[in-house]
Amino acid sequence: QVKTRPVLIICENVETTENIWNELIRNSVPPHTIEKYRRDGDNVEDRFAKKPATKGDIIIATNKGGRGTDIHVDEKVNSHGGMHVILTYLPENVRIEEQSFGRTARNGAQGTGQYILLVEKSTYELNQLPHSQRKMKLETLSDVIIEREKISRDNKEAARLSELKQKNILHLEVEEELFTKFNDFKKKISENIFKPLFNDKPENSQQKFVDAFETILKNRWAFWLDEAKEKIDAIETSQKKFKLLKEFDSTFINKFNNLFQNSSFDSLLKHFLTQPEEAIHIGKVFLSEKDFSNAKKCFEKGILYGDISGFSHIALTYCIINLKTDENLKKQSRRHLKKALNSLELIKRNLMANLQIAEHLPQLATADIAQKVSSKENFYQDQISGKLEVIGMHLHYLNQAVGETVEPFDFILHPKDEKNLTKEDYDKGNRLYNLLVEKRIIQGDQLRKTFRNNWKERKKIENKLKDDLDPSIADELIGLLNRKDQFNKKDFEDIVSYNEQLWEKLNIKNSQTVFILDKHRIERELPQQYENIWKDIENKHIDPSNVDMSLFKDHVELRSYLEEKHILTQTKRVKIEELNIDSLNFRGKYAKIKFNDNGQ
Repeated sequence: QVKTRPVLIICENVETTENIWNELIRNSVPPHTIEKYRRDGDNVEDRFAKKPATKGDIIIATNKGGRGTDIHVDEKVNSHGGMHVILTYLPENVRIEEQSFGRTARNGAQGTGQYILLVEKSTYELNQLPHSQRKMKLETLSDVIIEREKISRDNKEAARLSELKQKNILHLEVEEELFTKFNDFKKKISENIFKPLFNDKPENSQQKFVDAFETILKNRWAFWLDEAKEKIDAIETSQKKFKLLKEFDSTFINKFNNLFQNSSFDSLLKHFLTQPEEAIHIGKVFLSEKDFSNAKKCFEKGILYGDISGFSHIALTYCIINLKTDENLKKQSRRHLKKALNSLELIKRNLMANLQIAEHLPQLATADIAQKVSSKENFYQDQISGKLEVIGMHLHYLNQAVGETVEPFDFILHPKDEKNLTKEDYDKGNRLYNLLVEKRIIQGDQLRKTFRNNWKERKKIENKLKDDLDPSIADELIGLLNRKDQFNKKDFEDIVSYNEQLWEKLNIKNSQTVFILDKHRIERELPQQYENIWKDIENKHIDPSNVDMSLFKDHVELRSYLEEKHILTQTKRVKIEELNIDSLNFRGKYAKIKFNDNGQ
């Protein structure tokens, strides 16, 4: 047939397609004339859409791989009978058989088909016959053999369908009765429990809450069905069916009837909502109705149940701000926003780890997969990158809302000459001022009465300033707060130390410029994406007090990050023996200058 027509060989499994392929190659059939269509991903249809199948083409396919495939045939071969289909096994039912042979004549085209089966010789008494006689007998009995095999197949299929029908009827009955029981129960609970809880709401709003609680009840029903799936599948008799229906009454309906008895909203919140997602869902409905008090309860419940998304903390902050009942409103808000930041940072770290895996997926793909997917396509990587963009946006706005930590170097490092001052330099005094406002040491332009009237509170604030700020700033600042009641921003600019001016006073000619590294901050703050790079650098025995910058030669991005966060900073160093300490006469803001063990 193949000399004048294309041939489609349909096999039962992939292994058979390989055996036939190998046998054809062994018999000198040119490989370029053979196409294999074993799985849905083998897009043979596109191949023959561009160049229709013609004489000499052989297509080897599994039934699953070729299902629904429209193989275009050259019009010239129709005059010779069109495509010829060979079925190498007896399908399990008539439908698959007709579907297989139906591929011979798509869209009214010509086509033929035949069976070539491997049968058990002993069944048809062929064992004792010589090869020539066996061949003749097979030709004589071929129709009988096919018919006999089909009858056996059809009888087995009929028995299977009968058994399946019996089981399916019971399964359908029990599923339908369970569904009816649940629907009746849901309507009863909605009318008697959910609706009365929200009678004070408008009708449309009332329905929102009822729908939300019904959704949670439906989820409970779905979980029960999942747990009962094996029991449902195992039902073979009416007795087992009634047993399962009674079990539903006792483990689901009676359980929730007891839970909902004399129920209030607070009771539902405590006993009915068991997942953070459920509490968030109800909380969002309350938010849509501007009921911030009940929304706050829901988001507190979401946090209690371990919401890892950070959403509960953000929504709770929104409720706190709108309620305006908390004396420490700002403090409470910042606390929850910081927790939301931590949650999102954890999600970001996990996504970054998955992104590293995604980036290596193309290298791990088998040759078979690599042929089907473009090397430029990495949908998993694109999906993670999209999530990271969303997380990054949320982190950006949360950081803006929370604010950044102010370190001592924000105030003590900037040049003397005003012509070289940048906008950032001018902002330093302003940052110190804003820091005091944020810490509620001053309010507006006035000193808080607490600082003057409560000596314990004042002592606590003074200790905080000494812990957080350079001594050259802290003492001057405490003195200023004790002297004045009203302030302007220039008061704080005058306290800021000037780096270059200090070195001019020291009159040192042989100072050494060095980089110092805060290893403690690296352990606490370094993003996961830089951890492996840092381990490599750390293994080279880096000296934090005098960093060899050549270690960062191949890691410019990490160096930029460390410098931007002031974890890696440039400073000057001089040997103590080159200083005449006794001759130095520091006054004013420089009077508290101290030198560390490294002579800095």
